[in-house]
Amino acid sequence: MKIYILAALPLALAACAAPAALPDGAALTTAADPTTSRSAATLPALLTSFTPRPVVRPADWQRLNDLQAPGGAQIR
Repeated sequence: MKIYILAALPLALAACAAPAALPDGAALTTAADPTTSRSAATLPALLTSFTPRPVVRPADWQRLNDLQAPGGAQIR
């Protein structure tokens, strides 16, 4: 029973404490300004950067990892 009282004491003290002051909202209004945001990429821009990759059978993972390693390819 005493353990429950000791566990509830910090919760009761925190509930009685004064809330912290909220930050100034002026910084948030500049983030919500639609004139400062960039628009999303358009469809032609997405299509020009598309690289088709055909479906292939699974390759050797060890060789693929070696090719992408920072040290370069160390083919065994």
